[in-house]
Amino acid sequence: MHERWQIRPDIRKLAAEAQRGGPLVVAAAAGKGGVGTSIVLANLGLFFAQIGRRVLLIDLARGGGNLHAMVGHAARREGPQAEAEDVALEARIEDTAIANLAVVPARPADRRRAPGLGWRAWLEETVARLLPRFDAFLFDCGAWPRREAFDLFVHAAAPVVVCAPEPTAVESTLGFLREATNRFLAHEPDRGSFVREVLAAAGQTPPTPAELLERVADRDEGVARELFRHVQTFVPGLVMNQVRVRSDFDLGPAVESVARRILGIPLRFLAAIETDDAIWKSVRSGRPLLVEAPSSKPAREIERIARWILLPDAAPRPGAPRLREPGQDANLYEILEVDRGASEEEIRRAFRRAKDLYSGQHVATRGHVSPAEQRRALARVEEAYETLVDPNLRRPYDRTLSEEEDSEPGAPAGSRGDVPERAAAPAAQVRRPQLEEGTEYTGALLRELRRQRGMERDDVAAVTRIGTAYLRAIEEEDFDALPEEVFLKGYLRQIARVLGLPERNVADTFLRRFRAGRRRQARRP
Repeated sequence: MHERWQIRPDIRKLAAEAQRGGPLVVAAAAGKGGVGTSIVLANLGLFFAQIGRRVLLIDLARGGGNLHAMVGHAARREGPQAEAEDVALEARIEDTAIANLAVVPARPADRRRAPGLGWRAWLEETVARLLPRFDAFLFDCGAWPRREAFDLFVHAAAPVVVCAPEPTAVESTLGFLREATNRFLAHEPDRGSFVREVLAAAGQTPPTPAELLERVADRDEGVARELFRHVQTFVPGLVMNQVRVRSDFDLGPAVESVARRILGIPLRFLAAIETDDAIWKSVRSGRPLLVEAPSSKPAREIERIARWILLPDAAPRPGAPRLREPGQDANLYEILEVDRGASEEEIRRAFRRAKDLYSGQHVATRGHVSPAEQRRALARVEEAYETLVDPNLRRPYDRTLSEEEDSEPGAPAGSRGDVPERAAAPAAQVRRPQLEEGTEYTGALLRELRRQRGMERDDVAAVTRIGTAYLRAIEEEDFDALPEEVFLKGYLRQIARVLGLPERNVADTFLRRFRAGRRRQARRP
């Protein structure tokens, strides 16, 4: 039945995109055991196999994992020679009943030593050696993996961390991600020595990545800026598994917000997988979830994770906060995580969410955000709310913000803002046209660039919270349907950020057309 499972029409386009890409290298881990890492990774492997990838699942869990069982495979019993340290990975590959899917089961007494050439080089060498046979490699690193698997997670092109919506799992997950991000910075080939010195000086109380960059900036601001750009290429994805109630669904974005805004971890929330009878039925029957219940809600969330891995340039969730460079502060809209055109009701809802997050009792802040940091964050939230909810204070603030942005140098073409491109992304990168510095960004050009990135208007609207009617009016240059210039400027900057375009150039050139169009319309009898 596994071989006969048919690909649905709505993912044929995604399959075509995936086929044009290079090898996928995915590493899944968790801060705490029992959260479902193996289930998520096994079904991701099945998804990739069904769209034509030749997939190898590799179980690195301590003491013997059960990744093979999640795809209905019974691992063969190995003799003493197979337990030797020097047995090549190829000798332990086992084909499964699923087409295009093989697995390397974990060994019961796995004591794998770090290879002499280092895990990054080992990973590259292993992938290169097995490429003739496989083009997707999925590693199950287990719960808070030992050092070598930890480094493999850090260097994988698509790291995914799985968490459950309960306090100890969230605290362990953020702790794991803090260490992973610090290790990623410490491994930077040119400037990592600065990071290692700071970490050594910290002793048994390592700083958060944000604090680490601030300490590096105290020594050398130029190095801190380089490391800040480097850390944005490490984008672990967060999967919240076993969610049950509304607060569980909201926990993923809250953890992402704390990670990015307070801790300096470039985390991306991917999906919330609801607790469903289909999951335990699939485990008991030995059949993957995507075969047992392909139309279930958890299966749809697995597909969402797969899309992020295959299309790493996809925009983040609406309102996702941006990482802040050392010494740089967020504006009031960013503090509340709302769009500049947000209504009063949207601002009030955002204030309630933020106030709850930094109230001192939230699961996402427990163990990693000190009471003093929470008080400072809450004070900023209250300041933002008091300013933005009052029209008499909001209007002058908007003017000041626009003037400050006008004085900033334009971002270089291709910069992603809060959507950084990952280094050596595993899937096909979207081809971008060559745009010159003096390019005039018309509505038609913005529409063409959006389509070239494989995005619909709804996708842009979901990220920017700009209404689709406004997006259509921008692309069609229906100037009568557009808002006032102060709001339109903010919209254009957000659209440019999502599309990876120079924000200032896009806003300036389109606004010139906007003003000229309004003048022509005013002269009409």
